[in-house]
Amino acid sequence: MGRKPRIIYNGALYHIIQRGNNRNYIYEDINDKKMFFKILLETREKYDFKILYYVLMDNHYHIILEVGETSISKVVQWLNTRYSKYYNKKYNRTGSIYGGRYTCHIISDTKYYFKLLHYIAANPRKAKIVKNPREYRWSAHQQIISKDSSIVDIEKTLSYFPSPRSMVMQEYIELIENESVISSNYGMLPIKDSRKISDALDYLMVSLNFKEGISEKIKGGDKSYKFNEERGCFIKAAYESGFKIKDIANYIKFTYEGVRKIVK
Repeated sequence: MGRKPRIIYNGALYHIIQRGNNRNYIYEDINDKKMFFKILLETREKYDFKILYYVLMDNHYHIILEVGETSISKVVQWLNTRYSKYYNKKYNRTGSIYGGRYTCHIISDTKYYFKLLHYIAANPRKAKIVKNPREYRWSAHQQIISKDSSIVDIEKTLSYFPSPRSMVMQEYIELIENESVISSNYGMLPIKDSRKISDALDYLMVSLNFKEGISEKIKGGDKSYKFNEERGCFIKAAYESGFKIKDIANYIKFTYEGVRKIVK
């Protein structure tokens, strides 16, 4: 099966994930991260898009973009190519530094958007680099709370919050930093609410745009080899979006070990 074309329309929101080859580092030091931002801003000058959110980890990055007339493929290809050339020249190496094609999810629901903000900001905490997301230098969260809009379009990022303008920043901080209460108002996954987890996975399944009938087969537990590619695509997308392996396995009536192998 060939690659599905990227969905393109003016004003679309995309969650981009790019990992290092074999999960190797793509940023070796602070200067590499600074150079990535320099190239990212150069890319923004060249193409029509806004940066709403991001986090740079040592071996991967997450970025939420709103695109204009330019296709998301052109944006990410130019960004990745320019940074790869810099990295290879600096470290005297050749070949791709990335682990294949980038992952791209369109964000067409505000609940999914809020869930992603929380998930992306939590990456450094989950990796035990910091205890609080605001302590991590290489993320949009620190920029937003310090009102530094040099990279992130803060006004656009916060425009999706339903609260009055005076309350938006406090609500945003609560969403990102409060680990004890995950608000269903923002579509965050309640830890023990299986119905809401299933609803969120339903949305993710639909967003992958599989051919008619395939989604129902996968969700119904059909283990036919002919659906391996789509099943693997869904499992990887769900895991990268922050769902637990056991919840993914339960949703598609698959074994825990089977899902774990695909994720790894």
